[in-house]
Amino acid sequence: MRLRSVWCGAVGALTMLSCGSAEEPAPAPPAPPSRPAVAEPARTDVRLSPDGSWLAFLAAAEGGPGLWLAPAGDPGAARLVAGPGSPAAAEGDGDPGAESGGALSAADGAGRVTAFRWAYSGPRLLYVAASGGVPRLFAVAAAGGASRPLTPAGRPARLVHLSPSRPGQAVVELGVELGGGHREKGEDGAAGEDAAPGETGDPASGEGRGGEGAGVRGSGAGASDAAAAAAIRDLYLLDLDSGALELIVVNDRFSDWGVDGDLDLRLAFETAAGGVRVSQRGETGEWVDFSWIPAEEKGRTRFLGFDGGAGVAYFLDGRGRDRVALVGSHVISGRAEVVFQDPAGDVGEVLFHPLRATPQAAAAGRNGRQRWLLLDEEVRGDLARLRALGAGDLEIVDRALDDRRWLVALVPWDGPRRFYLYDREAGTAELLFGGRGHLLAAAGEDGSEGAPKRRVSSP
Repeated sequence: MRLRSVWCGAVGALTMLSCGSAEEPAPAPPAPPSRPAVAEPARTDVRLSPDGSWLAFLAAAEGGPGLWLAPAGDPGAARLVAGPGSPAAAEGDGDPGAESGGALSAADGAGRVTAFRWAYSGPRLLYVAASGGVPRLFAVAAAGGASRPLTPAGRPARLVHLSPSRPGQAVVELGVELGGGHREKGEDGAAGEDAAPGETGDPASGEGRGGEGAGVRGSGAGASDAAAAAAIRDLYLLDLDSGALELIVVNDRFSDWGVDGDLDLRLAFETAAGGVRVSQRGETGEWVDFSWIPAEEKGRTRFLGFDGGAGVAYFLDGRGRDRVALVGSHVISGRAEVVFQDPAGDVGEVLFHPLRATPQAAAAGRNGRQRWLLLDEEVRGDLARLRALGAGDLEIVDRALDDRRWLVALVPWDGPRRFYLYDREAGTAELLFGGRGHLLAAAGEDGSEGAPKRRVSSP
């Protein structure tokens, strides 16, 4: 969805809560897994497409990590769509935009895939792969075809934010072109070559390190010159069809960003002596202080995102408290309110509605185990049904925009993670794969055809 926060927005109305209202039923015994049919490398960063029809994940390919795609109900039909050995990488295609530079070659598209996200238009996948040793952003359609570069060659790229409200665009970071010293001019016309870089993050990461999709990370290009160039990263609005880039801000000191659902830049994070300064961007582009994260609380405080109206910024927040809580900070007043806290454990995950952007549940850790607590009655039945999958930690990995299908994972306390496709209307959870990435046999234990489905119902 890592310390995953399943989010597509945040809360409009804040409610003071000290614990969840749902009682936790005794978990049912886990269903026995089907016999593994084909041993495959472990999958990572499994994601459901916004329309609920596709699965994508990273797994080993010849020469390095690749991006795989499968119908949501048939992971056994997965095909390699990007990365080393992929058919898309072998096809040439011109770059979009005037400054992207040259045609796509097999070497460009065949690099190790380090991060990806589903675009909200398409369906298509956006992914970061090494191109000439530098992370570059590409797109590939779920229907097949050639990968298409979206950012200029030679400039380290990072995907910062996507939003269903603006499905054809993305916010990206671009570093200095290696060897060229290219830097966009700021609004005052001054070039930014001498600007002091912010804290260097992984240039191949997906969305923001502290915001929505913070778990979408990659290993980076690994080259020292690429890392140095990536330290200077300006922010752009990218058109996913034309490849046109519009400069949002020249970065002179910030290490990360807070972008809202309209793809407007609202917050910026700056590593300073003694902690992290959070600044808010005014209407004329000036930066004003918003909040401060002391150095000793950096590991316990993390930005999640904004509510649907961008009036509240949400944090997992350990500042001044024994337990990490879900906190909403009002953008205009700066006033912070506790939305949810569990006196017995730190909040580690928050479930937000995919479109309404309201919090629906929060997971807190207790004695090394995770417990989901209810914030919204709408998902009471869903959480009860999913708990019946078995004993272990439940992860709600992804949700389709129409909220009919969820991708969930169960991490048994005595075994490896198992992934399920949960159909809310039918009340069924279909086992997709489990173990160490093994594909589960399509036939049931009685030899019947079709992937095994387990009906999970409220106790």
